[in-house]
Amino acid sequence: MIFHHLLTTADPIEKPHKHLGSKETALLDNYKPIPEIDSTILRTCRMIYSEALPILYGQNTFEFSSANAIRSFQSKSLIGYPLAFNLKLAPMGRLTLLRSVIINLNAEYRWHSSIGVNGTRGAPNRDHIWRDWSTTLFSESDDLCPWGGRNGLGFPALEKLTLDFSEWQLTESEGLLVKPFLKKLGESGGLNELVLKGVKHQPTIDQFQAGLVREGGTFRVKN
Repeated sequence: MIFHHLLTTADPIEKPHKHLGSKETALLDNYKPIPEIDSTILRTCRMIYSEALPILYGQNTFEFSSANAIRSFQSKSLIGYPLAFNLKLAPMGRLTLLRSVIINLNAEYRWHSSIGVNGTRGAPNRDHIWRDWSTTLFSESDDLCPWGGRNGLGFPALEKLTLDFSEWQLTESEGLLVKPFLKKLGESGGLNELVLKGVKHQPTIDQFQAGLVREGGTFRVKN
């Protein structure tokens, strides 16, 4: 009960790679800790660390707005703990423990410099967005990704997921390549809850629901 009180917040944790990064991140002048979370208890002893860590990462919702944010979050040391047990549970590190995630599928450099893919100035560069995310989520052996992968990251314990494609500015006639998402985001065996934003193409919506939501799970579409 005390761990839940100290380590959880009702609101999604935005930019978790900055809030829950390395010890050096926490010491920066512009570092802004999360008011509802007191992670200092993790530095008490190894037993408390082991018991409390799944609560911090498994009972909060983490919001990522760039592929680089996921890479950075996965690779950072945990809360600057002085001993050498920084969650080497799997190659995916801390992502192994996350159960509730919001992914805004943007790219840090996502705009065409001149004419966009929709024929208008300032339209989103969807190729750049997809390339940015594919190199993060997929490994070099994944043949479902048109550009190939690099990192092969994922969320094997995932239960709740929001996928936000709003910046892609998709129309009702524009679908998505769904299979790569099903492969990487369905590793837990199916989601209890999936929210899909910015997708209007009904066959694409149906594929996401059928491929990611387990029987009895909740599925919502928001535009």
